[in-house]
Amino acid sequence: MQAELYHFDSYEDIHNNHSLPRIEDFYLAGQRVSEIEKTEGQKAIIEVVRSAIFAHLKGLSVEGRTIEDHRILFHIRTLFPLYNSTIDFTFVYGSLEASATTLMHELTHSISSEWQYLDHEFVKQIASKDVKNRRDVKSGFHSYWFSKDDSSKENFQFINEAVTEKITREIIAKVRDRIQDLKPLFAGRCEKALRNFENYWETYKKHLIDITETFDRKAEAAISELEKEFQKDFEELSQSTEVSSEELEDYLDFRRRDLESSKENIISTYQAFKKPILSNGSEGKKTMEVKAIINNYSFDCTSSSYDLELKILNLILDGLAYSQSSCEEEFQAQRTKIWEDLQKAYLFGTVMWLRKIEKLFGKGILRALNEVDLITGNDQKERIAQYLEHKNDKLKRF
Repeated sequence: MQAELYHFDSYEDIHNNHSLPRIEDFYLAGQRVSEIEKTEGQKAIIEVVRSAIFAHLKGLSVEGRTIEDHRILFHIRTLFPLYNSTIDFTFVYGSLEASATTLMHELTHSISSEWQYLDHEFVKQIASKDVKNRRDVKSGFHSYWFSKDDSSKENFQFINEAVTEKITREIIAKVRDRIQDLKPLFAGRCEKALRNFENYWETYKKHLIDITETFDRKAEAAISELEKEFQKDFEELSQSTEVSSEELEDYLDFRRRDLESSKENIISTYQAFKKPILSNGSEGKKTMEVKAIINNYSFDCTSSSYDLELKILNLILDGLAYSQSSCEEEFQAQRTKIWEDLQKAYLFGTVMWLRKIEKLFGKGILRALNEVDLITGNDQKERIAQYLEHKNDKLKRF
C-alpha cells in the first residue's frame, strides 16, 4: 500500500494524468474509494461476470488472470464506462451497475492488461515518465505513445474494441440466464437512478453552459487581439511618409475586409464547438438518457455497441479463413482456430499477430483502421467494410 494516497477532484484528473503509477487506493471527490461499499447486486454481478470470463479463458488455456473487487468502482461519474490501464482500475458509472455487458466489456479490457501477464516492475519501467518516447500500459493491442513534448499517438484502438466486444458477446450468451436471475437484487435501483439523474440534470446543464461561455470568452479574446493588430498597423502606416493616402486607404480597406472575415471565422469556429455541447443538454438528450437508464436495468443482455467494428472484424476473420480453405467445412474449422489465435494474441498484447491482416488485405489496412474515429467515423467504417467484402469475394474458392 502506498504511503500517501492520491487525491483527485474528478475522474478527468485521473484520465488526463498518464504519469500515475498503479495504485491500490486513492481519494476521489473527497471520498476514499476503498471505503465505497458495493451493494449485494453489484457484488453478485461482479461474481457472475468474473466466473464467466475465467471459464472463457480456461477454454483458451489462459490462466493466472485476476479480477479484484476493489479495482472495480461503481457510481463514479465518467463520460464513458472504462478500464484505466494506467492505474489498473475499472470505472462503471450510475445505472450501468446492472449492465453485465458493460461490466464484461471493461473487465475483458482489464484481464488483457500488461499488469496481468508481465512483471509489475517491468511494466513500471515501460511507462516511466523518464523514458524517451514512452508508452502507457497496454491493454490488449491498444496503446498510447508519448514523445518528450507530451504529444501522444494512439494505436490499434479500433481492432482492440472489436475483439473485446466479440469476446464479451460470446461470453454473455453463455450466462444470460444467470445474469437475469440477479434482477431481484437490484429492486428499486432503477427508480433511485432516475431520481439521481433528475437531480444531476440541472447541474449538468449549468456545467455545459459554463463550458460554452468559456468558448465565448475565448472568441472575444481572439477577436480583441485581431482588432489590436489592425489598430497597430493603422497607426504605424498613418505616420509613415512613404505611403500615399490613396495606398493607405486601399490597404486599410483590404485589412478591414480581412479583419471582418477573420472575425466571422472565429465566431463560426467557436459556434461549431458549442453546438454539440449544448445539444447534450437538450430535452431530446434527456429523454434518451432516461430511456438508457431504464434499459440498463432491463437485464436483456443485448448490446448494439461496436456493431460496425464487429462487422469489420468478422469480415477480417472470414478473409483469413477463406485464404486457407477450399471448402465450407475447412473454412469453419480455420475460422474457429484463427479466432482463438487472435484472442490469445490480444490477451498477451502480441501486436505482431495483426501483420497477418496487413499481409492479406494490403499494407494500409491497419493504418486505415487506426485512423477511424470510433464515435463519428461510420462512413469510414462502411467504406472499409465494402473493401473487405470485395477482397473476400476474390479470396473465396468454394
